[in-house]
Amino acid sequence: MSESQMKDSGIDWIGQVPEGWEVSRVGTHFSIQLGKMLSPKPSSTHETLEKYICAANVHYDGVSGEKKEMWFSQAEKDAYRIKVGDMLVVEGGAGAGGCAVVEKLDGDTYFQNSILRLRGECFTCNKYLCYWFQQLGQRGYITYACNVATIPHFTKEKMRQVPLPVPPLPTQQAIVAYLDEKSAAIDGRGVVLEKKLSAYKRLKTSVINRAVTRGLDPKAKLKDSGVDWIGKVPAGWTVDKIGNCFDVIGSGTTPRTGSQDLYEGDIPWVQSGDLHGDWVFETSKRVNRTTLQSYSLPIYKAPFICVAMYGASIGNVSKIGVDACTNQACCALCKPRPEIDLGFMFYLLQRSQQRLLIFAEGGTQPNINRGTITGLRVGLPPLPEQHAIADYLDAECAKIDKMAELVTREIELYKKLKRSLINEVVTGKRPVFADKPIRRGKEVA
Repeated sequence: MSESQMKDSGIDWIGQVPEGWEVSRVGTHFSIQLGKMLSPKPSSTHETLEKYICAANVHYDGVSGEKKEMWFSQAEKDAYRIKVGDMLVVEGGAGAGGCAVVEKLDGDTYFQNSILRLRGECFTCNKYLCYWFQQLGQRGYITYACNVATIPHFTKEKMRQVPLPVPPLPTQQAIVAYLDEKSAAIDGRGVVLEKKLSAYKRLKTSVINRAVTRGLDPKAKLKDSGVDWIGKVPAGWTVDKIGNCFDVIGSGTTPRTGSQDLYEGDIPWVQSGDLHGDWVFETSKRVNRTTLQSYSLPIYKAPFICVAMYGASIGNVSKIGVDACTNQACCALCKPRPEIDLGFMFYLLQRSQQRLLIFAEGGTQPNINRGTITGLRVGLPPLPEQHAIADYLDAECAKIDKMAELVTREIELYKKLKRSLINEVVTGKRPVFADKPIRRGKEVA
């Protein structure tokens, strides 16, 4: 497309768009409806219990998941009924701005007030708008528009004001067909890669489990460990509690929130969210000496092991490679006794993660306590064999991690390709002509 066939959109971040495209606002072309507030009890005998869609059901790849139920009057059914082709946008919460077009419905379905429903001239218009919203989310527009203070909300009024390049309807149809085809090809490759990544993760788990429960000699004579979940162990191994393997076991606390100066220091402060990967050398926050003294935070000498006791990373295990203090969600296992190899114990705790989670308590945020960790009984080989197992697993896991990293990079490349493709097409930078047939089964881009 030549320069003369493009025009200034009037919006810096959109740039130029093709001649013949209108640059407008979403509220000009789409009706927008916020869903019904939750009502756990009926307000009259005429209301009926109906299924509804909430924010958790809306994903960029469609509407899915189990639907909840609440009470609706007939007037509310008329106002909040969803039709095939409707575009749904998450109004509030962490997923604000996420969207999907309803492709199919299983019976009458309605929507709750965490959702905005948009209806345009036709299905194609809704699908085109959905692609436009995907690129808005990717470029950070939604986050900026929400102006997050506590819980982000992409309100009905904000939705009305969203800038929208509007091609002629035949061009919208061509764009939707093109992006449906290309996105499906990219997503298909992504599914294959995700399965491959999962296979590497399962392989790593299997290699660790085998080594820390059976050792490296496949012909080793086995004996009953006396512990149901452990089963048999090599004849020369012993069984002991985690708590008997370390001289120092502790945790920490969280300094008073809202005081940024408490964290303006040079002492690493480990949180459960820092525990990902084999080693932690950098933490997301650091505290100063005054904070250390005020909150009686002990500094644990590196290297030591941390286990996450609650939060999203519950059960995660990492070796800490710097002297550090921790928050209360971390169990610090320090100063392994002379007969214990720290590296072997790290892999043994990784293998024990699922066992620890069996004892997790709590509802929305389950937790394990220090006693659960220290009281866990495990099989222990003699120290030279622990060294050998740890060295073996370091080498084998490094190989698997390297292969998994290559797959992860490829996944990210495909995601980037899809983002770039959508952005170029919905802004007219990559022309898709209405009179040009879309060839099926060709290259992704």
